[in-house]
Order: sequence, then C-alpha cells, then structure tokens
Amino acid sequence: MGADLYINSTDGEKGYFRDSYNNSNLLWKFDLSYWKNPYISKTGKLSPTNAKRLLKAMKKKKDIFDKNMSKEDKESISYFKDKYKKFKAFLNLAIKLKESIDCSY
Repeated sequence: MGADLYINSTDGEKGYFRDSYNNSNLLWKFDLSYWKNPYISKTGKLSPTNAKRLLKAMKKKKDIFDKNMSKEDKESISYFKDKYKKFKAFLNLAIKLKESIDCSY
C-alpha cells in the first residue's frame, strides 16, 4: 500500500510519484502524512497553490528530516535525499503546469 500521485497531463515517470506506507515513506521522515494532510482536498486533489504550501511545510520541517536521517545508514540517507529531490521536482512540475495532482492513498 502507498500513496500514488498523478499529474494527468503528463505521461510516464515525470507525471507519477509513489510513496509506500513503510519505512521508505518520505513524508513520514518530515513528520507529515498523506492521511492527515491539510493540503490535499477531501476529493484527493493537491492544487498547485497547495503544492507550494506543502513544499514550504517540508522546508520548515527540514530539521526533523535531518534528525531522522541521522538515524539512517549512508545508503538510506542517499535514498531519501534522492526521493526528496524527485518529489520536489514532481511538485514543481505541477506548479509550473498549473495542474492539480490526483492523490490516491
């Protein structure tokens, strides 16, 4: 199980992001959740405006992310930093396209 996020106007890897509900979950490393996320509507939409807000929230919680990374091995740290980079690019693509993200979780 996990969160599947889609930008419908794009094809392939750029328009899709998955975050599994296990120890590899990126938002959990920021003490955030898909289930209790004020930026995602009840219909499962993340608007471009709220994508910006989510990016800001993650930036504000960078200290929590860093603290959680201090408990990880080098391979995991690299994994999560790469996943964070990809997630930011995904959100920024939706913002640039002015398109909401469909969230299934």
